[in-house]
Amino acid sequence: MQRIPAALFAGIFLAGQLMLNPAAFGAEIPRPIPTLLQSKLNLARTAKVEASSTEKGYTPQAVVDGTAQGYPEKGRAEWSSNGETTGAKVKLIWDKPVTIETVWLFDRPLPKVQVLDAQIDFSDGTSVMTGELPNDGKTPCKLNFPVKTITWMEVTVAEVGLNTKNVGFSEIAVFQKEPLCAETPAPLPADDVQNSPEWTKDLIIYEIATKAFTSPNGPESGTFNSLKEKVPHLKSLGITGIWLAGHSLSDSNHFYNIWTQYACIDPFKIDPSLGTPEEFKSLVDECHRAGIRVFLDAITHGVVKTSPLIKEHPAWFKGGSFEMTDYDWKSPANKEWEVWWVNGWVDTVTRYGVDGFRLDLGGKRYDLWKEIRRRCFEAGHPVVIFPEASENPYVGDRVSGVTDFGQKYLRVTTKPYLPFAPTNQACTDMAGLIHENYNPTLTKGYYGSIQLSCHDEGWTGFPADENPYVAEDSRYLMGYAALFAPAIPIFMAGDEWNCGYRPLPNLSSKLYGRADPAKARWIYGSWIDWSGLNRPEQQAMLKDVERMISIRKAHPDVLAAEEISTVPNIASVPVEGAGVPPLPKPYIRWNSKKAVLVAANPGSQAIQIRLNIPAGLLGWNCGKIRVTDLWSGKPAAVYPVSGSANTVVVPVEIGADKTPGGGIGVLLLQPEQQERHP
Repeated sequence: MQRIPAALFAGIFLAGQLMLNPAAFGAEIPRPIPTLLQSKLNLARTAKVEASSTEKGYTPQAVVDGTAQGYPEKGRAEWSSNGETTGAKVKLIWDKPVTIETVWLFDRPLPKVQVLDAQIDFSDGTSVMTGELPNDGKTPCKLNFPVKTITWMEVTVAEVGLNTKNVGFSEIAVFQKEPLCAETPAPLPADDVQNSPEWTKDLIIYEIATKAFTSPNGPESGTFNSLKEKVPHLKSLGITGIWLAGHSLSDSNHFYNIWTQYACIDPFKIDPSLGTPEEFKSLVDECHRAGIRVFLDAITHGVVKTSPLIKEHPAWFKGGSFEMTDYDWKSPANKEWEVWWVNGWVDTVTRYGVDGFRLDLGGKRYDLWKEIRRRCFEAGHPVVIFPEASENPYVGDRVSGVTDFGQKYLRVTTKPYLPFAPTNQACTDMAGLIHENYNPTLTKGYYGSIQLSCHDEGWTGFPADENPYVAEDSRYLMGYAALFAPAIPIFMAGDEWNCGYRPLPNLSSKLYGRADPAKARWIYGSWIDWSGLNRPEQQAMLKDVERMISIRKAHPDVLAAEEISTVPNIASVPVEGAGVPPLPKPYIRWNSKKAVLVAANPGSQAIQIRLNIPAGLLGWNCGKIRVTDLWSGKPAAVYPVSGSANTVVVPVEIGADKTPGGGIGVLLLQPEQQERHP
């Protein structure tokens, strides 16, 4: 489950930790750096900016836009001088006096452009020297000084690195007082923890709310056995992992007036309304025979107040959230609970053969999950662990050697999400999004993920007249923005065939209690009507998604997920075409032997475009390129490489989105000749 507003309770989940909400007691909440830059605390956002010079295509005002980014991923988000080095100046001016005690400076992200020292002059006659700035464009040089009231400040570059040209800054932030940062905690030692299983990079994860996925006896009657009957559908679809959001003993109406996994009574007892332990094991075995891994929801924060565990082991619990009772997972004296927690999850793996866990609200105690991981590996059952709380800027769960990826490292949607949580915008520049969030300074051994949809769509506050499903027949969103990205795709059951939203009869529109069932939109309570697959338009969507997944699986050397500590081979491709509306930027992924190009058309009309594909960027020294249209199935054609930029121009026709075979184009490129002669 996701976080709920502070107005509802005094417990929040932030940066991978459950804690009392300091705001409820007048204290400041620690926030990640990207959030602080965008917040009202950053006084630089209200300043007018002047500069000594500015490179063409840049603006001085970009240095206070609240985004610490720059060339090559997002050049318009930084200020670059026009050929200047030492002596370059940028000045922030306020209409009214501001009182400050902290300034952050972010260098440009280019390794060859570095500020080694700068001087900041203030309108009150004082000045400070900065020293060397971190050279990654995202880490601030933090300067604290006695409180001063000013109307302007001017930064003058005093020293630069060797060969530096076009010196500048990706961002400047100014604060009245030093803000509290929610920084990523130091990773746990990983010397005795196994790396991610080899199959991790090939995961395509499909979330299932067990009781609503099938209806053998009416609403909320789904079981392990009825789900097992749908395994042929899942195998044909091509997904490689199930996130099973429903297996253990849970309350029948605590959240939204329906049974949910998140109202846990006992995490290690199979809920009898779903089936027997033997039937659960049979479901897992059937999934494995179909090549599908099974991941369980681990509810890490606690149990409902009626759980017998509280009476049996009162020392295990302390405090609460979500109107439940929380484990006292912080107490170092709670050894009995620690043993129970570790043994229970290890037994779940060895007894049923499940392949890992999604950690609801994060892991809380990663030392314990490290031990769980180690013991599972030693028992011959390596597991994958992915926490919920990893969506940027909610950082803190990238734990080296323990977690493998985050549920929401990237999120792509056009719909309102939780009104109190950040979202990514609809994806129109996949290459830019990836380069913005993948780099060698990030946690090694941790894969990127991209969530199209999950059970939290339609949470309280979602418009009552909208469909909480995300794709809604869009091949563009399903393909371009999810299945072909260099990340692990995650989507909710039903999005693959545009099943439509039908709420369970008892579903409430409110988190607690029964209220306004007609307005309920929580997608976990979507009662899937499988008869809808008899309609031609639903069949067509399913076939198109099956084809997307088939293409991804056929080219794992190019299209598999990548670790966020890498710099993936992905780049945007220029588009030509008369009268073509603005489009998402096509992107190409490649290796030394082949490339796959993905283009999109979100519009309602078919389009014809020409793509200028840079053979030189791909590292191919060839005279011709063979292009195979993987999406339309048209015969392969060979195109010459020409021009000083070594480009090949390929025409592509893309049908209208939300129509059979429309919305995207997918090309396979292979060098036809390995040598190109002038």
